[in-house]
Parts: sequence; structure tokens; C-alpha cells
Amino acid sequence: LGIGTVGIGIAATVADIGGTTSATLSDSVLNITNATKVIGESDATIKTLAVGGAGGAGAVAGSSSTNLIDNDIRAGISNVGTDPAKDGSGEARPGVVLSQNVTTIAANNNARIDSLAGAAGYGGNAAGAAIAVNRIATTNQAYFSGGSDQRGYRVRQLTVDAGSTGSAAGQSSGQGGEANINTIAVGAAMSSGMTLAGSLAVNIMSGGNDARIDKDANVIADGSIGVFAGNHQGINVLAGAASLRGSAGVGIGVVVNDVQTDTTAGIYGSKVTAYGNDVVPGGAGMPDEGGLMVDSGTAKNASILDDQMKVGEAEQARDDLANPSDYTSPDLSSEQLRVHGLAVNANNQQHIAPMGDTVAIGAIVGVNRIGGKTEATIDGSAINLGNYGSTDISSGSGTNTASGFHGQTPNQQVDVRAGSRQFAVNW
Repeated sequence: LGIGTVGIGIAATVADIGGTTSATLSDSVLNITNATKVIGESDATIKTLAVGGAGGAGAVAGSSSTNLIDNDIRAGISNVGTDPAKDGSGEARPGVVLSQNVTTIAANNNARIDSLAGAAGYGGNAAGAAIAVNRIATTNQAYFSGGSDQRGYRVRQLTVDAGSTGSAAGQSSGQGGEANINTIAVGAAMSSGMTLAGSLAVNIMSGGNDARIDKDANVIADGSIGVFAGNHQGINVLAGAASLRGSAGVGIGVVVNDVQTDTTAGIYGSKVTAYGNDVVPGGAGMPDEGGLMVDSGTAKNASILDDQMKVGEAEQARDDLANPSDYTSPDLSSEQLRVHGLAVNANNQQHIAPMGDTVAIGAIVGVNRIGGKTEATIDGSAINLGNYGSTDISSGSGTNTASGFHGQTPNQQVDVRAGSRQFAVNW
């Protein structure tokens, strides 16, 4: 805060959070009958306030808020098998899975920035400028990988989840990850002479979410196997400039938003069987339950999103963003599907909602860019071919002959699905 013949007031904040969180299980043989969980999670939040003020015959006020979050979250199992004496490998019938183990691998990264930059100048001639720069770069990596020992892994259910909210009925495969930036940048100036007011808000989001089964993994589940990758990102920004003057005043606000993230789920070079024996009858007139719930790829609130594009929503949105606890981001959630068997699912949700206003001769300039790839893949893998044992599935020997496979079960499904929902509007 500056006061005098010539007043200068400047406020600045800088916040930086970064690091790596890793949870791994490797080079082991397990005899666990109930649940195995390998979960890496991070919650990072930055809340900043930078306000500058100045008064005098000539007044210049400025504020700057810079906030950075850069986190890597990893969770994985590699070169791990289940005890052949306990998991059904010794049974005469191929494809028998005795284990009731439910294995969950999940990497979830929640990041949030709430920032406010404000500046106010008052005097004979006055200028006020506010700058907010926010960046979130987060990654989620979840994997189940084979290894040199070629161990078999037999369970009732396996989920590999990177940032998704996909889940098994009654058994969460992860709480999901989100990244959100909520920022306000407002510059104001009042004088009897010349006034200049401006604001600049720059918001950048990047990173990735990758879930995979790879490196010649050998997995059989009596129920379901899910490989989920999910991305949920949002930018909500209010930029304003108020120039209240006697002789001349100019106000300008600039908003730049860039969201670029890849979301991939896949099975690569591995042997994976999911029999889908996890149907739970729903009772009279009710649908069956059990299995995995997955993202369908279709927005369930499309009509509501269309309404939010209308100009009339701007005033309410500005009021809500001024109090972030009241603001509700666009809902890009989808319908859910139930899958029994194998599900490989990648889903992407990204939104940008910038709002701007000026009081004076001026303008608000907004630039938005949304990008990245969303992919669900099965590549170079053997799917639902039954009991692999420790031999090459192409050798034609032992239980790995065509006639020796357990074959399909009545409820067995393979669902490979990718969906992306993006919403951007300038109010």
C-alpha cells in the first residue's frame, strides 16, 4: 500500500508445490485371500491473495500472484505372482481360479489453485494492474507389469486405475483425480484525470494419466479386470478492469487458458483373461449387479451444458466465482455401464469457463485452447484364452492347446472404450 504525492503500491505472492509419490509392489509371490491394495495419492492445494493499493496525486498500484503445482503419482505391481498351490493353478481343469483376492492398483492426484490478484489506484492520475499466473502439471501412472520370472497372477478381480472414478460394484478402484484452477484478477483505478486499469490471467494445465497392463503380464480373474484412466480438469477465471475517471479512462483484461493432457488406458504384450463370473442377481424386476461400472462416453447432462452456454448465465457465474465455495463447475459426467469381464476405459473431461468485465472504455480478450489425446487400446496381447501356466500360449503344449482352454462363460464381456467431453465458453 502506497500513499503520498506519488503513491506506488505493489503486492506479490509465489507458491510452488512439487514432488513424486510412489507406491509399488514387486518381485514377490502372494498368498493373500482377501484384498491387495497398492495406492498412491496426493492432494495439493494452493490458496493465495495478493492485493496492491496506492493513492496520491499520481498513483500506481499492482499485484502479482504466481502459483505452480507439479506432482507425479505412481502406483504399480511388477513381477508378482500368486501362490500356485492356493490360486487354482494345480487344478486339473484349466482356467480354474480359486483365489478370492481383490487387487486394486490406483494412482490419484488432486490439485487445486484458488488465487486472487487485485490492485487499486486512486489519485489525480491513477493506474492499477493485476496479474495472475497459475500452472498445474500432474501425472498419474498405474500399472500391472510382468517380469523375468513369468509369474501367473490369479484373482477374483483386478483394477488398474490412473485418475479415474471407474469402480467395481461395492469395491472402489480409486477415488479419482481432479485438477482445478479458480482465479480472479481485477485491476481498478479512480482519478480526476487519466486512469488506466488492466488485468492479465494466464492458466496452464498439462500432464497425463496412464493405466496399463504390460511387459508380458499373465493375469486371470474369475470375475472382472478393469484398466481405467481418467482425466478431470477445469479452469474457472474472472478477469476485470475498472477505470473510473474524470477526463479519460481505459480498462482492458486479458485471459489466456491452455489445457493439454493425454489420457491412455491399455493392455500391451500380455496375457489377460477375465471370466466375468461376478454377476449378482438383482432380484425381482431389478437389473443384475456386480462387475465393473465404466464411463459410457456420453454426457448425461448435455441439455444443461447447452443452457450454460447462454449469455444470461454470465452474471450468475461471476457472482458464484467471487465466492469459490458457491461456484459449481460444468458437469461433464457421463452415463455408466456395467461390464462383466474385461474393461479397458479411458475418459477425459475438460472445461474452461472464463468470465470478464470492464467499467470504462475497454475490452476483455479471451484465448482458450483445449487438447490432448484419449485412447483405450489392446495391442499385441492374448485375451480370454484361459490357463496360460508358465508356457508360451502359441506352443500348443500342455493345457495351452485350443481344446484345453476354459472357453467363454455366459456373462463374459470385453469392453474397450474411450470418450472425451470438453466444454469451453467465454462469458
